[in-house]
Amino acid sequence: MNDFQFQDYFMYRKPLGNFSNFLSITDMMDPIELLHNDPIFAEGVYLASPSLRSSINKLENQIASTKEKKNAKETIFQYYARYNTRSTPFGLFSSIGIGGFSNHPRKEKSCYEKSVNVDLFWAYKVADKLESMPEILNTLKVVANNALQKSNDFWLLDTRSHFGLMNSRSDIREDITVKSNQLIDYVINCTEEPISYQTLIDDIAEKFSQSSDDVKEYLQTLIKEEFLITELKFSLIDDNPLDWFINILERDQNNSELLEKLTEIKAMIQDYTDRNIGEGNNSILALENKMSQIVKANAYLRVDLYDHAELKLAQHTKSSLQNILKVLSSFSSAVNSQKEIKNYHEKFIARYGYEQLVPLQLLLNSTSGLGFPKGYSQTEVSKQNNEDSKNQKIIEFLQRKFEKALRDGKEIILSDDDLKDLNFDTEQQISGELYCFYNFKSKKLEVSSLGVSQMLGNTFGRFHSKLPNTIVTKNVNKTKEIFTEAYPNTIITQLNEVPYFGRGGNIMISNSLKSHQLELRNYTTKKEMSINDIYVRATSEELYFYSKKYEKRVIFVMNNMFNYINGSKLLRFLLEVSNSDFQNITPITLGSLDSYNHVPAIIYKDIIIKPETWNIRKSEAKTLDSLKNWLTNNNVPPFVRMKYTDQIIYLDLSRTIDLTMLFQSIKKHSFIQLLDVHSVCTNDTEILELVVPFTRSDVNAHQIYHYAQNIYTLEDSGSKEKYFYAKIYVNKQRQTSFLQKEYPLLLKYLKLPENLQWFYIRYKDDGKDSIRLRIRYVEDKQLVQLYSRFIEWATKARKNIQISGYEISEYIPESARYGGKKYSSIIHSFFYYDSILDLLLQKKAEQTIEVRTSLSIIRMFLMMKLSLQDQQKLIKNLFDGKHKLKYEKEYHNSISLLLDNLCTKNQTDEADIFCVMNMKKITEKISSVLKQKDLTTDWQRILGSLIHMRCNRVYGINSELERKTMFIVDKVINSKRYTDMFLEVGNETK
Repeated sequence: MNDFQFQDYFMYRKPLGNFSNFLSITDMMDPIELLHNDPIFAEGVYLASPSLRSSINKLENQIASTKEKKNAKETIFQYYARYNTRSTPFGLFSSIGIGGFSNHPRKEKSCYEKSVNVDLFWAYKVADKLESMPEILNTLKVVANNALQKSNDFWLLDTRSHFGLMNSRSDIREDITVKSNQLIDYVINCTEEPISYQTLIDDIAEKFSQSSDDVKEYLQTLIKEEFLITELKFSLIDDNPLDWFINILERDQNNSELLEKLTEIKAMIQDYTDRNIGEGNNSILALENKMSQIVKANAYLRVDLYDHAELKLAQHTKSSLQNILKVLSSFSSAVNSQKEIKNYHEKFIARYGYEQLVPLQLLLNSTSGLGFPKGYSQTEVSKQNNEDSKNQKIIEFLQRKFEKALRDGKEIILSDDDLKDLNFDTEQQISGELYCFYNFKSKKLEVSSLGVSQMLGNTFGRFHSKLPNTIVTKNVNKTKEIFTEAYPNTIITQLNEVPYFGRGGNIMISNSLKSHQLELRNYTTKKEMSINDIYVRATSEELYFYSKKYEKRVIFVMNNMFNYINGSKLLRFLLEVSNSDFQNITPITLGSLDSYNHVPAIIYKDIIIKPETWNIRKSEAKTLDSLKNWLTNNNVPPFVRMKYTDQIIYLDLSRTIDLTMLFQSIKKHSFIQLLDVHSVCTNDTEILELVVPFTRSDVNAHQIYHYAQNIYTLEDSGSKEKYFYAKIYVNKQRQTSFLQKEYPLLLKYLKLPENLQWFYIRYKDDGKDSIRLRIRYVEDKQLVQLYSRFIEWATKARKNIQISGYEISEYIPESARYGGKKYSSIIHSFFYYDSILDLLLQKKAEQTIEVRTSLSIIRMFLMMKLSLQDQQKLIKNLFDGKHKLKYEKEYHNSISLLLDNLCTKNQTDEADIFCVMNMKKITEKISSVLKQKDLTTDWQRILGSLIHMRCNRVYGINSELERKTMFIVDKVINSKRYTDMFLEVGNETK
């Protein structure tokens, strides 16, 4: 089990109001009175909702319609419940502060500091407006989008982001490909660094003999399509882009009226910041009026509150926090996003092999590369992967506990023995922040539905400018320390982007913890990380990113709580590949049981791991009366918390106003959860949300010892040889049987002449398992015969359910992957003999298939007369040592027998005999190819790819068996017996 260490500080988040206010609400209460009696709440409402403010004005002036009165009353009460009970930071409704642990707990009275900035959506609209004004655009600098990548004759861009001004996801444009030409190449080369827009116009007009107006029109198209970025966009993720806009206008002495308005807005923001909370209504109105004169938006200001009150919780609280992580880490499930990356990893290896650096944008372009993982077309959060064996065990365990709790009418109680049974050998995240609620009255902890952030600093990052320097320094140092330990000799790069939808930018704000950062689709200085410098490569275990410039691995992280599923696919890919080494800790999920009307609480010791929950669907509460009946029938208590997505509000269902609020929420969201509060709510109830940073104590170093140097280009494919190519769709579980029984009959049916060589690989095409058959032919009439005979066979095979389908396609050999077009014929002859060998390896024998395959690989090394040092160097790159101890126990005896066979020079079975008798000549030819000086790639890449393709033909897409094979080979060639034998063979050869 992973061990975790908590830091000595935490962030606390709490509502600005209190429970006594919430409990004092009555159905007869006038909502306007609430606003008049609590000026802080009134200011919070003014800030949160301009539309509600308009309804309040109508109520006060007694001109509101009946419907407006009803809606306004419900909304005010909903905000009031939030203001008094919900801790999530939001304007003037809640605050953050820093606390610690002590043997002498204490809590000071709150002392708030207000932080006010422009809302980033408004800032995005301002940047867009300024950019559209010719007199301002002419004075700006422009630069090439840092996400642009050139591949052969095309410029590639993953997406057009709209810089926060997208209206709907249907507006997303991806896979943007533009043909290279003299003009666009010149423009992009000129804009590697910021250049004056006017200077660029003049340069292009002169060089290409074009009118200035035509050049302007062309450049404006490039700006609109985001191939070029103006300097107005450089600061759109910063905490305060207003200063940036003012500086640009001041520099160029342009549009004095607009400059005056922006400067006045800055002064008004400072004036509002200086005012006491509850005294700023008029300032808010004045600011919004002034800001709307420039551009109109749904929100204009972003306000956070920092509480300077010192808070110390009892030292033993840390023990309870440790217990929470112990439980969550035991029950954390593998999610589909991990499966997506694993599948993508397998596709990558099948396409590019191991010894290949593939430019990032070229890989992610669906025409030139693999495109994005298939599941990225969905925008919902990854669900747990129910095919995962660990998940199945967890679900079965919880099902038993769930059924017992229902029978007994009690909670689900977890014990230490339960946790031992669920102790999996899984490396979990190296740092994070635990979210939980702390009840001051009962001193109890409850795990928040947010569970755990992905990295230490995710929550803190947005608030760094408000936090004490000591806390920021601790965060920075601890983060650097843990990443250095986990990823030696690796560049940790902080990632950011302007989101598609502007309001998300307010969450995206963060202060850098890293020495390297990359803002996607913006300007990157030569000193910073660039998308053009990012390559993707695979080991047998994982995909990883590599910087050619720094010659190091790159890990991408984010320092905020933005849900990257809502960002671009590029952002998601960079983060999920970077995070694929570890399993994230997640809240307990009960699978399908979570959808029951009533779900018992899960308790460990005195900790509420998951609160008692009731699930209400729209179909079960069509009227207010049917809702009341449902609540009664399911024994729902009056005091509950209403939850939808991550929003939680306390309700007292004995009040009509709260019941109505619940009913309206069900109508709006279709599905609502009610959570038990576990303790009696009284006037002195106080509940904080704690965000507690932690790190793993037992971090293993993830180091890559050999980096590929071969850069893939689109020229890596092409050959003059002719091939018949068919994809035969066969379920993965049936492929071995098919290859042993039906495949030889297919070859016989095709009546192949002796001069026609064939080979196969196993693949997955858009989620469909396939066997890809390639037959090299000489004369066109042979293709006609192959085509007709194959169609006849496939039609019968499909009718007899031997295959699920087929497709005849074009085969373009990736000759550069195997040394170049010059050597393509030899390589494909090897594939032919290797395919025969691999069919023999799949036959049942005394030794396991992975041991026999390992033996065939070592035989290949010996036939090639590959030096011991080169063998060890190659396998070290193909096997990274993961699960070594586990494999040693499994294969100890098999490895000894394998060494016996090698040392005695005995052939073990039909496959080994074929290997020794028939593979020697072609293997020696391959060995000769590997020594040539004109190879398009390194010899290790060629041999690594040949080994991978052998494993593919034998196992199908199975990284676990391939990894075991590499372990066995690694163990054998590094053994003393093999070394001694190898030296003897070498001396005999001499």
